[in-house]
Amino acid sequence: KNGRSILHEAYGWRDREAQVAMETGSVFCVRSMTKPFIAASILMLVDDRKIKLDDHIAEYLPSFDVEGSRDITVEHLLTHTSGLPMSLLLGKNLSELKGIQAVAELGAGYELDFEPGSAFQYSDQGTDTLTALIEVVSGMSAAEFVSSRILGPLGMQESACVMTEDHPLRSRGCVKYGGSRGEWFRLWGPDAPPLFPFFLGSQGLYSTLQDYGRFMNFWRRKGRPDKERLLGSRFVRQALTPGPHLMKGPTGLPGLHTAYGYLMQLWMGSGENGEEEVVAFGHTGSDGTHAWVFPEQQAMVFYFTQSRGNSTGRSEERRVGKECRSRW
Repeated sequence: KNGRSILHEAYGWRDREAQVAMETGSVFCVRSMTKPFIAASILMLVDDRKIKLDDHIAEYLPSFDVEGSRDITVEHLLTHTSGLPMSLLLGKNLSELKGIQAVAELGAGYELDFEPGSAFQYSDQGTDTLTALIEVVSGMSAAEFVSSRILGPLGMQESACVMTEDHPLRSRGCVKYGGSRGEWFRLWGPDAPPLFPFFLGSQGLYSTLQDYGRFMNFWRRKGRPDKERLLGSRFVRQALTPGPHLMKGPTGLPGLHTAYGYLMQLWMGSGENGEEEVVAFGHTGSDGTHAWVFPEQQAMVFYFTQSRGNSTGRSEERRVGKECRSRW
């Protein structure tokens, strides 16, 4: 609240089999909560006048210069309206792909699911295409860009784009579980090879709860969390503006409905004049991580687990909604 931590607690096991307790400062794979980092990176390049939102991706990735795909713009990819599918990595061995450019190439010849701009479809493939774009435009790897332009300036020393085998954060890494209550099984542990051998902008970031809070505070403070401006405030406003097509999804925040901005989840409600407004923004990750930011209340809530398939995040969202309902 107002930039100060009110509650920060840890419960359960970081490694159930070895009976290592969860601690504050534990490192989680935040999965799709990586996406807002790609949005911030792309908008920084727009702010630098290196690219424009209405540029066609084929201008930078020539393999997209084919029928259908050549109409995809940067903004289509930011809003999940490109027509690219959820993922083209299913069944693929990441170690056999030569980096993020090869992931983007998978979508170059794909027959789009709809005309770009005409519908919404959540797409990891689209986000990884933007990650490839960052490399082409910036002249450095996407991991280097995110580290130098976001992690470093925000003091996010407990975050990593790739969890290499010798990374010092591994000692605090959470074991990843799948399954359901009473039937959890181990999917990955800090003693295993990297889950992702290169940075996947759709889902590859590792972070602590406090570090991720620093990143969300960057958005809450409109791109200027400290004295240094990292991104123009008008680009932050654009990112937190609902896209042209609804993102339909359940929510535990009462009286609100979901929408989507630039790789950012939005929760919408009615303002005093009856017009819709953003009541909260943030993102979720498929391994059980959640972030909610309430700009009007100057409040942020984070709930991190390491269990893929658990439903406790929705319960926490309802609890947050119950506490905050009288305030919106």
